[in-house]
Amino acid sequence: MTYYRFSVFPVEFVLKKLIKLFSEGFKQQSSFQPACVFRVKLAYRKMKKSNLFFNGFFSIWFLCVWLLPFGNACYAGQMRLQEASANSVRYSNSDSSSKQLGFRPQKSLDDTAKVLYKFLEEPPQIFSPHETISRKNRDFLFHSNIGDYFSEHANIFLRDKVEFGQLNELLIGGLGTRYQHIFLDDVLLNDPITMSPIYQYLSTESFSSLRLQTGYMAGGYSWSPIVLESTTQRMVVANGFTRIHYYQFLEGTLKTDVTFSVNFSERLNFYCDYARESTDGRFTNIGGSGTSRYGSSYEGNKFNVQFRYQLGKQSYLTLADYFNSLLQKPYGGVDYATSVANDLDPLDPLSAVIKNQYTERALKMNALRVELQTRLPFFSDSSNVFKAWIHQSIFSYNYEKTEESLQDSSTFHDKTNSSRWTLGASQLINLPFLILKLRGNYLHDKISEQNILENESGEEILPISQTLALQGAGRMRFDHLIFGQTFEAGGSLALVNQNVSETGGEDHSGVLFNVGAGGKVVFPIPLSEESKVEAFLNLSRTERLPSLLEVFSSDSSLSGSHSWQKEKIRHLEFGAAFFAGKNFQLRASFINNNVASPLVVVQQADGDSLVSASYRSLDGENLNYTGIGLSAKFNFGRFETTLDATTILDYSLLSNPDNDYADSLSAYGYDESGLSSNQVFYLPKFYLSYQIYYNANLFDDALKLKFGLAGFFMTDMSSSLQSSERQNTIYFNLVEQNGTLSDNNLQFGVQGLKSRVDFRLWAEFGSAVITLSFENLLDEVLYKTPIYQMNERALRFGFNWILLD
Repeated sequence: MTYYRFSVFPVEFVLKKLIKLFSEGFKQQSSFQPACVFRVKLAYRKMKKSNLFFNGFFSIWFLCVWLLPFGNACYAGQMRLQEASANSVRYSNSDSSSKQLGFRPQKSLDDTAKVLYKFLEEPPQIFSPHETISRKNRDFLFHSNIGDYFSEHANIFLRDKVEFGQLNELLIGGLGTRYQHIFLDDVLLNDPITMSPIYQYLSTESFSSLRLQTGYMAGGYSWSPIVLESTTQRMVVANGFTRIHYYQFLEGTLKTDVTFSVNFSERLNFYCDYARESTDGRFTNIGGSGTSRYGSSYEGNKFNVQFRYQLGKQSYLTLADYFNSLLQKPYGGVDYATSVANDLDPLDPLSAVIKNQYTERALKMNALRVELQTRLPFFSDSSNVFKAWIHQSIFSYNYEKTEESLQDSSTFHDKTNSSRWTLGASQLINLPFLILKLRGNYLHDKISEQNILENESGEEILPISQTLALQGAGRMRFDHLIFGQTFEAGGSLALVNQNVSETGGEDHSGVLFNVGAGGKVVFPIPLSEESKVEAFLNLSRTERLPSLLEVFSSDSSLSGSHSWQKEKIRHLEFGAAFFAGKNFQLRASFINNNVASPLVVVQQADGDSLVSASYRSLDGENLNYTGIGLSAKFNFGRFETTLDATTILDYSLLSNPDNDYADSLSAYGYDESGLSSNQVFYLPKFYLSYQIYYNANLFDDALKLKFGLAGFFMTDMSSSLQSSERQNTIYFNLVEQNGTLSDNNLQFGVQGLKSRVDFRLWAEFGSAVITLSFENLLDEVLYKTPIYQMNERALRFGFNWILLD
């Protein structure tokens, strides 16, 4: 017999495992057993007789469709069990299944699915996340990168630059990457030099959930005002599983992911995940020679390997390794003069001469994690989880611009290598009305090689940074008070000591103190059993020291501040939510983020040109963001609608913004630098994202369809920002001329209204999901940069399949 291999294992092996699954799984349902056995044997005979093994995918497709009426029942039981597992896990020493699996779900769960699964309990969350993306939700989203998942939420704005071979920028309440920490299984992924998150380090399929925390809720996880926290898969089938994802995007862009897990014994589990994301970019460069070349590209390869050993009924030891490799060729913009000289239209992305085509960025990150999770004797309840960990992370960064590049700036080759050791522990204490979380972390960051940092004397340095962070968070909850309402109050404290040495005379030691508090009151209303009104408040005050790059940057075009001035970030959010059962939800919120003495980029103007820029702390000034967010979800029959809207009331840096500093720079609405994607981009005053879908179940629920329209609507712009791709930082268009600072927000003009409409479709059968998306149906001219439009009308395809063993 001849068969072909796909992914990492042969087709015949998969077929046998599928047959075994269907045969053994339905033996738990006596009414299914005779028909199932007959159908399995008949399907196998038909495949052999028809020689269907010549095509691996088709043969598995045939078997799954042939067994679909029975497989759907099994898969439905799987979904019910998965949804209940988080709050429905108990230990048992007497039940026979507990001897096999270590622990088991409650007896009320489906007996058929019970014997197939093994769980590692998810510790209770100290705070309810600001936003959450679950594994189930991810399968029904069309996002190629991690930053996309929150781009449609209120008061969150994404500058998507992947197609330009650059790094994405996510503005959360007006705060950029410098104010965000990202974690994968408690591993801090911000590199030691920039301390800015690289969202591509978080593969879109390498976690089972993603949580966004802000304000006082972030204090339970980090000393940053914004935290993105993700965790990998915590539930496996008794023997193992394989999950396959494939998404084909337009312009040669694709994403694929293969996850494999197997239990080598009753105690030892092996889990691995490989993900690849790539794009050839949209913009080409034919120049004067007529040679077509892509102006940008991006490729990410990500591995995650974990061994988890069950030491006892309440103890687990995990050894994990995470490796990420990113290669980017950033699109820098248009060589305006050369394009015009060759009679090329500089506003046409398919013909203009492109800058930066030979510049490359390569990033690598490898993290080794050893973690013990258990219950201490004096906190033996299953929900009081104690965790201790050791992490060792290595970061490598290369960014090169050769002489062949068309960009006017001088050549460079930035290169850094750094490492981080982390020791930490946390204890969760779950009492009847109170949850407490204590957390301690020690980080030792060492720069072993670099050529982008220098002290004030011009000497290259290899600094060492040590951070000790002690955090505490608590939440009280009281139910069924005087009027039946629920009251919840929480708070967090963090004391952080940071010490920087080996700087050649600019060492620093400082203490940061963070505090936050908030809560919510829930009133039931007599519309339905789950109808309620909720009011909430979120307050916090955090401090931030500048990163090593912000202090010691040696780039002549953006030099360091050589100052350790702290920033003070104040966060205020309050609002209300209305829930009419499960069919209608409405949430309105007011957000204000204020950064006192902000660290900014000041550009120096000489006449009608900008000559240099540097980081600088602005004493007496404030970076202010004020916005109103509105979110609504409405289900009517088979229709479901989601709306997220944001109105920005204020986003400013100086008290008197938008002062012209040189008429010649704005005489034509833009200058040559405005044609570069790493220059100005705009934040709208009002933007709305919408999703309207229809759900249908066909063929006795064997096929589930979901289809509808999605898109966004934006009005004119509130402010213009700039970013340095080399330093991976966002900054206001702040200019100093003759000793006077001015914030030239609208120097390059204001874009008009923008809108977009996409058609999306999901088809789910059993554990497989096929997705189709027709993007930009109206073929509107939409802009990702001030000049070049987004993708035209196009189609993309996605495929998601879970194979159970």
